[in-house]
Amino acid sequence: MQTADALERTAYELCVDSAEDGIDYLEVRWAPLLHLRAGLQPAEVIEAVLRGLAAGPIRAVAIVCAMRPHPVADNVALARLAVARRAGGGDGAEVLDAVEDLAPPEGRRAGETDGAGGDVVFLDMAPVEASSTLARELIAAGEPTGGLLAPAVREYIDRHGLYRARPPGAEAQR
Repeated sequence: MQTADALERTAYELCVDSAEDGIDYLEVRWAPLLHLRAGLQPAEVIEAVLRGLAAGPIRAVAIVCAMRPHPVADNVALARLAVARRAGGGDGAEVLDAVEDLAPPEGRRAGETDGAGGDVVFLDMAPVEASSTLARELIAAGEPTGGLLAPAVREYIDRHGLYRARPPGAEAQR
């Protein structure tokens, strides 16, 4: 998936396949920096995926992920781009125009403010064995989630029947 057309088509087909499986809401997590080999820019990757998701038959949102092996500066620029895209909300043209303004200045250290109201702080910490996927799997299996979720969040999920496994043939509720 190294072209805008391939990314858009794949995102769209993911929505179609998910709808056929009874899913009515989808959160797509992916790493845009893995799709640059054919010359796309990160903003072009994000926009192509968003076009595909928007064309799909279900509600789908994109969650941009940075990868540990990528240079920190590239990951910070990706985070800034994702935030700018979320805040801009337009067709993405303004994001493409603003990419150079979003890159952190040369020599910037983690935690230094950019003057635009935002900070990026890197913390050294042990990995936490928790994920939203794990929480959903435990809920679907009827298992306790322990410390993965705040009690109020788990109560809300239980009250509304979220993430429960559907019986075969059951339709997704909209």
